[in-house]
Amino acid sequence: MADITISLPERQLDQLRQLSERYGLSAEQLVQLGVEDMLIGLDNDLISHVDQILEKNRALYERLAK
Repeated sequence: MADITISLPERQLDQLRQLSERYGLSAEQLVQLGVEDMLIGLDNDLISHVDQILEKNRALYERLAK
């Protein structure tokens, strides 16, 4: 696993600390969960977008395949 360092404004860092305390997680764990959630969402968005493009152009692809 690789490490990454980020800078946050003091206000956001305070919010992160409050959330991590609320959920009984470290700030690092909470950030990691947020990143994982974002990446999963991006994967789903990308798949959805590709599906829309393929469906939109299905007739063209079928003509080109002949």
